[in-house]
Amino acid sequence: MRKNPEISNQVKKMSRRKMMLLAIQGAGILALGARAKNLQVEQNEKFLLLAESNRIDTRLSIAPRGIIYDASGRKIADNIPNFVVLLNKEACDDPALTLNNLSQITPISDERKKQLLLTIEQHTGFSPISLVEHLSWREYVTVSENLPALKGCQTQIALSRIYPFHEYFAHEVGYIGKVSPYRLSQMDEVHPIYRGTNAYIGLTGIEALKEESLRGQEGRTILEKNVHGRVIRELDKVGSVAGDELQLTLDAEFQIYGATRLKDESASAVVMDVETGDIKLMVSSPSFNPNPFVFGISDTEYKELTENPLDPLYNKSVSGQYPPGSTFKMVTALAALEAGAINPYDRVRCTGKINRGRDFNCWKRSGHGNMNLRDSLKHSCDVYYYTNSEKTGINNIAAMARKLGLGKKYDLPLNLIRKGLIGDIDWKKKTYDQDWVVGDTFNASIGQGFIETTPLQLAVMTSRIASGKAVEPKIISKINGKDQVQEFETLDIKEEHLNLVRDGMFAVSNDRKGTAYSSRIQGDGVKWAGKTGTAQTRNISKAERDRGVTQNKNLPWHLRDHALFVAFAPYDKPKYAVSIIVEHGGGGSSVAAPLARDLMLYALHGGEPPLSAYPASSRSKAASFMASVPKTESVIFDDSSEDQPVEDSNLTQNIDPASV
Repeated sequence: MRKNPEISNQVKKMSRRKMMLLAIQGAGILALGARAKNLQVEQNEKFLLLAESNRIDTRLSIAPRGIIYDASGRKIADNIPNFVVLLNKEACDDPALTLNNLSQITPISDERKKQLLLTIEQHTGFSPISLVEHLSWREYVTVSENLPALKGCQTQIALSRIYPFHEYFAHEVGYIGKVSPYRLSQMDEVHPIYRGTNAYIGLTGIEALKEESLRGQEGRTILEKNVHGRVIRELDKVGSVAGDELQLTLDAEFQIYGATRLKDESASAVVMDVETGDIKLMVSSPSFNPNPFVFGISDTEYKELTENPLDPLYNKSVSGQYPPGSTFKMVTALAALEAGAINPYDRVRCTGKINRGRDFNCWKRSGHGNMNLRDSLKHSCDVYYYTNSEKTGINNIAAMARKLGLGKKYDLPLNLIRKGLIGDIDWKKKTYDQDWVVGDTFNASIGQGFIETTPLQLAVMTSRIASGKAVEPKIISKINGKDQVQEFETLDIKEEHLNLVRDGMFAVSNDRKGTAYSSRIQGDGVKWAGKTGTAQTRNISKAERDRGVTQNKNLPWHLRDHALFVAFAPYDKPKYAVSIIVEHGGGGSSVAAPLARDLMLYALHGGEPPLSAYPASSRSKAASFMASVPKTESVIFDDSSEDQPVEDSNLTQNIDPASV
């Protein structure tokens, strides 16, 4: 029988299609097999870990923050119980109802409720959300008793930071606050502990600059969860390790004494140990209470601080840059001596001004007459320094300033430490594309013009003049009980030249015609050596000089001169150096020197000095002041009250200064 060609062709086509389908199916099976092998064998470990993460939950617990002590062992940054209400989102069906019920026990404003509801809505994961903190004990107990009506809520006793001495260490210790979104955005690498809703971080001062050390090592709890994310059991737990304990060189009683002495002034005072570099006192006035920044500060209170013209939030001791005025004359004198530009016994005639194309005036319009080095410091004669700075040269003066510690940013755990300014020929050319002129040298020689310093730098300068060593400041004396010791090299300055300048400073404070004689120390055979300074904050025109310079008391506050004083004591065996600046305070001899004397006497006597250490004319005023100093026990924060700070409708919660 003959085959039909058409049927034969159809059979052949069907066979080819069948083979192609079989081939495709085979390839698909091989691909699925290969993928299955990849998933089950080659990526087994990866998916095992993912499965485990669905079953296992690791929760971090914050470590107790390291305690900070003063030099006498008093706690100046401590931890106290913080009564907290938390919310487990997965256990709460109606967050709005829970918040309304909770607000019947502790006040929660409508605005705060909106914020919390948004936080709850956006929250992912199983970590609890902080609803309310710093409850009073009575509120905490009431919330705990009513948990059945607060679905999803749980109470917890955590730790909160507290600063027992209020404003007396605010600029140095600083404060902590909640980790803000801005702060997270500025971190190169975010530690997991900071992602928690109840995480705090140091925001200013030592709290910020020693954050990693103070934070400690967080604890870990390993929990097993079911498919719905609920905890079944605890598998493992590793306890937290408290942060480092820091002891400062500052003493609480001295801080209270110093702050009281500077009260009502916009001022700074620094007292240093000239042998060790220990900062014994650092006061920036006025100050502020850091505790509200932890608990939540009101808009009104924060606005009062930021709009205060005396800048209470600003640490003037390290951030304030001021013309040093005549306190800089020791720098010019040492530069001239070291350069061989002057003989200390040669005299320069001061007629009240010197002319180099225009008049450069001495502060004493009638002039000082013939001045040698000692006299020039004793009377603070400007013309002497104009004349000899021209011989010395600005580069030699600038080099001496840096050798004495000016123009340097010190490595201390404090915010916004400023470098100051020591101008010279290259600096002016680079900054202004202008040549240095003789008038610039004259201005710099008396601590004006292109010269700016901080109170800390002036204390370092004075310490170096007193000791002859390259003293560096230190504010942390011990870490976990271990001493932080510094050693200093001898300055490359001839001792005979240092002695000449020290003798001039002695004359300032002890000779009858010295500019600070009225603020001398007497009794016990102790003498000190110092230098007054009055720094202009405005230009005085020739017309004003011709008719008579307007007195500070007749000027608006912000146009008045700054008052400065630096000193060391005892003169024959230096132990402490002090620097004082009173913003727009007027004269250094009348305003700053008496303040410096009171602080120096306290340092020398280790407490309130005897009235016999004061001149007879000053004893009544000194006694009145000492009677006004608060006792240490009276200023310590009392945390025994039930009325702990609570959430308020006007609170600006935990302001992060970096984001403002």
